[in-house]
Amino acid sequence: MHILRKLWTKDIEEPEVKPSYEYVLNFRELLDDTLTIAREELEKAQGRQKCHYDRTAKCRKFSVGEKVLVLLPTDSNKLLMQWKGPFEVVATVGVNNCDQLTPDQRREMEEIASSYSSIFSDRPGTVSTEKHRI
Repeated sequence: MHILRKLWTKDIEEPEVKPSYEYVLNFRELLDDTLTIAREELEKAQGRQKCHYDRTAKCRKFSVGEKVLVLLPTDSNKLLMQWKGPFEVVATVGVNNCDQLTPDQRREMEEIASSYSSIFSDRPGTVSTEKHRI
């Protein structure tokens, strides 16, 4: 902060300090602009992928109490998928999603989520702390 104050008040004695700090400030602005562009492009790409997927997707409606098969990863390899079930539909969440948790399981998940609420963030895939122990 001391060097930035000197930079802004023009009290710099060494000529090498000013260009290096100007470079850092300019580089940070450039990174912010690049991040904004990357997010916009990501949203465009996600929209295109959704349109492509929706062309071949079939609308399926399940009602509460129906038995369904679920495509889940195997126990030995998380990349290898296998149909498991039948599971009973407890509630419908949206157009294409069904909830398979019992009320007790849902309550337990909500308790876990609320106990770690200080760690979770609004952005998927990120947490609000750098290090945490589970």
